[in-house]
Amino acid sequence: MHLQYTNTAILVFLIFALSTCQNKSAQNQKNKDTITIKRAKINVPEVEEIPGMKDNERNRLEDVLPYYQSEGLYYSLGEALENPENVHRLRLRGMRLRELPLEIYQLKNLKELDLSDNSLSALPDSFASKFKRLEILDLSNNQFGKLPPQITQMPNLGYLNLRSNQLSQLPEDITALTQLQWLDLGRNQFKQLPEGITRLSNLKNLALDDAKIDSLPEAFKDMVRLRFLSLRRTGLSKIPQEIMALRELEELILAENKISELSPELSKLEKLSYLNVEKNRLTEVASLVGLPTLVNLNLSHNPITALPTNFFERLSSLKALNLSYTALSSLPSEISLCQGLVWLALQGNKINQLPEGISACSRLRVLFLGDNPEIDAEAYLGPLKGLDKLHTLRFAQIPGNAQKKVVLPAMLLELKSLVELDLRGNKLADAPAELVKLATLSNLQALNLSNSDIRQAHSEFKNFSSLKVLGLDLKNVSFSEVQKLAEILPPDAEVVDGTEFFSYKYWLD
Repeated sequence: MHLQYTNTAILVFLIFALSTCQNKSAQNQKNKDTITIKRAKINVPEVEEIPGMKDNERNRLEDVLPYYQSEGLYYSLGEALENPENVHRLRLRGMRLRELPLEIYQLKNLKELDLSDNSLSALPDSFASKFKRLEILDLSNNQFGKLPPQITQMPNLGYLNLRSNQLSQLPEDITALTQLQWLDLGRNQFKQLPEGITRLSNLKNLALDDAKIDSLPEAFKDMVRLRFLSLRRTGLSKIPQEIMALRELEELILAENKISELSPELSKLEKLSYLNVEKNRLTEVASLVGLPTLVNLNLSHNPITALPTNFFERLSSLKALNLSYTALSSLPSEISLCQGLVWLALQGNKINQLPEGISACSRLRVLFLGDNPEIDAEAYLGPLKGLDKLHTLRFAQIPGNAQKKVVLPAMLLELKSLVELDLRGNKLADAPAELVKLATLSNLQALNLSNSDIRQAHSEFKNFSSLKVLGLDLKNVSFSEVQKLAEILPPDAEVVDGTEFFSYKYWLD
């Protein structure tokens, strides 16, 4: 993921980057005309391996075809044509193509072709005959109003991405794609599920996001090899019964629909490891205790008022749990039974005290707090004592101070393992003094202090020797202070607009 900046933030940041790079160039006697801005990369151990934590669908290619990671990837047609016989993977993403360059036909051994983010509306008649070996084809974010007939003449395709086009139907002969394992039809104009899809016998991954469907055909239950299914923003008011027959299903996304209850028959999905039902209308989740294999559960943005008494006992395999922005007022101390919990989001609830049992979650790495009701911050954080592997903490908008000024709780400073700390929205009572405290967290590499009333380059920033990324509200920091920060911070540190990012994922390349 990449940060998005406001116009002002972009200007300030580019000026800062230019100034910093020029200073370093002079010191190192390098070419002053060469400017390189490098994104800091801060890994969170274990998190990215949790099902459902990968943002980019293309990351699933290694599950489709084994050659995917072993072959070299070319990013320009000119580079590929230098040695056409050895080119197996080509990415022409975002090239503003309206038609396919004829030179591409020299690449007769292509197995993967990425034409996403262009303006294509048709493919040449000879496309299928020229690319007989093609196994991965990405046509997402183009202008296709119908499926190019050439595609159904490519039986070796294992991956087909048609997301964000203008498709409203598929031809019956799509069933000719007998090797297809991944199909993405999201963000098109489907008003019902194309019948031919149910006869793709080898399909394992299917995305139908934004299709305006309120039910699935009975034949859908025959898609018994499906492992991944996404029905985000489809308008569903209940979970279709046909899904319960998909016994191999491992990941199910039903987010942003109108579902008000979860069927007890979900327990039939004995291999389900990831369930995302965020932004629905759920008020209770008792049916979920029949899914002991769940590793990642997203219940955020639902009006859930309480969790069942045996919730954590029956979901002891959880590694990631998102309960943000629900109506919960407390969390059972039985959370201690989830000793494998790695990622937990609790922000935006009515919880005024963390449960003591959370200290037993010794593998917890990422914790999102904040946007809570009135709390005693010191007591609230107390149960975190002993979490010596905590890597990332978001503790935004700490309430409890009538003057809207914050003194950082001492318990926060005991979390010595912290690498990333997000304190946005906390107006520090005495910025220099609070920065001295924060500098004692010697492992900090990313610190977000946006909207904290920091408008100058305090000398105390020099104590953050490990810092790689500092988030500030850049529109309120003058250019002269940004220049001073470049001299105070560690040489490789970046200043970014801290109002724009949300979680640790924004630090990852």
